[in-house]
Amino acid sequence: MVSSIIINLGFMGFSLSRQMYLQDQQTNDVNQALRIVFEMVGADIRQAGEGFAEDPNFPSVVVTKDDDGN
Repeated sequence: MVSSIIINLGFMGFSLSRQMYLQDQQTNDVNQALRIVFEMVGADIRQAGEGFAEDPNFPSVVVTKDDDGN
């Protein structure tokens, strides 16, 4: 009787640990996929407007703050 309770508690602990491991694995997979996307797109976003500010023929909008901080 006592050994069956101990075995049952051990199995429940193992089952809970496995479930937590699977959740962490899924979270890590999603984070890795997002990191790869951000690395690929991030470089393109950083380079998207490069060089346009120096071209006087390019109609651009410059956003500045006024004296009130707006």
